[in-house]
Amino acid sequence: MHCQYDSACGGMAPDRSHAGLTDGELLHFKEHGWVLVENVLSADECARLRTVSDAIVANGPSQHVFADPAGPDDGMAHGRVTVTRLLDHEEHAREFEAFLLHPRVLPCVKQLIGAPPQYTGGKVHITPPHPDRHDERRRRELREPDGGGFSWHRGIRPKWASVPSVGGRYVHSTWLQTATFLSDATHIDDGATALLSGTNTPTLGDFAEDDEHTFSVGQGRVQAGEPEPEPEPVESEALARARAAGAPAWTLPLRDQLPDWRDCLSRQAQIVCPQGAVCFFCESTVHSGMAVLSERIRYAMFHEYTAPWWKPPGPPAVSPEAVERATSDELREILGFAHRPSGTFWHLADARL
Repeated sequence: MHCQYDSACGGMAPDRSHAGLTDGELLHFKEHGWVLVENVLSADECARLRTVSDAIVANGPSQHVFADPAGPDDGMAHGRVTVTRLLDHEEHAREFEAFLLHPRVLPCVKQLIGAPPQYTGGKVHITPPHPDRHDERRRRELREPDGGGFSWHRGIRPKWASVPSVGGRYVHSTWLQTATFLSDATHIDDGATALLSGTNTPTLGDFAEDDEHTFSVGQGRVQAGEPEPEPEPVESEALARARAAGAPAWTLPLRDQLPDWRDCLSRQAQIVCPQGAVCFFCESTVHSGMAVLSERIRYAMFHEYTAPWWKPPGPPAVSPEAVERATSDELREILGFAHRPSGTFWHLADARL
């Protein structure tokens, strides 16, 4: 399934008279685990971010700039260069800071988190065309959802990834990603992000229950407007065998964790969009990059956010020096070094939270 913005939201142009996502977009995010918004960044903004990314790479490899290996059997990441810790590249940090405060981005992040967002890291992937793109057999293999052209992954199980909004109409994400396309991805061969729609939900995207080796958290419900309970997911055969053998469920390959991997693959949504579009997706939604089979270099920028009470894995996303350079109190708060009591952002879009 190839999804552009219009096909994702009923074929109607969205109302952009207010900041943030529309009712339809918030409901699409709840059901599918992602939503695509076009025309967020201008062509000039995309060009500046491509330029500064290239400039960082031109300074040579470092602990924050690295290339994926380019061997004969490589899949979608063949020859890809990744720039990490974007705010720690002092000469170019202002361009990335501007994105975090962008008036077309930050209101959406606040809506989807439902509380003051905490920035947990960012990166830019620069992916060249795959060298086997002219080999028809390899092209078919790299396009196959269960083949070598994909690297399906996620960072969190659905049961820990979402909480209901007040009244239960929408969901808030505890761990949110933004994928910003800095170059055109107007054809499937441009290899933009692919997602398995619906794997953000416990019914489709999670194993049935915790085993003794995985920690569990209580799943509280909002008292007012309590949603109907979800049906219990079906346990996969692989998970049942692992449970019988006493193996931790989370050590299984992702395809064996899910109730029906083939069904999940059938729900693939392939992003096709012009430069400047942003895909907001829950980190529990299974996703992957794709091999670039066109003649374009793909520039894609990713940023991660969590709820303020969530402790993200790994080291701090930015250095103390980057925080000192922050140009506003709001940016310092987003970077996680200034806190205030959690609360929802009702002023953004009335009751759209």
